[in-house]
Amino acid sequence: MVLLRKSNPQSHELQTAVEHGVEVVEKLLKIVIF
Repeated sequence: MVLLRKSNPQSHELQTAVEHGVEVVEKLLKIVIF
């Protein structure tokens, strides 16, 4: 991930967005399950 961020700033932004999205999905799943 570090190499991608150094070579392409947009990749870093995309990765951050994906990580944030995963966190949101996990929170929603926890709410649904529990």
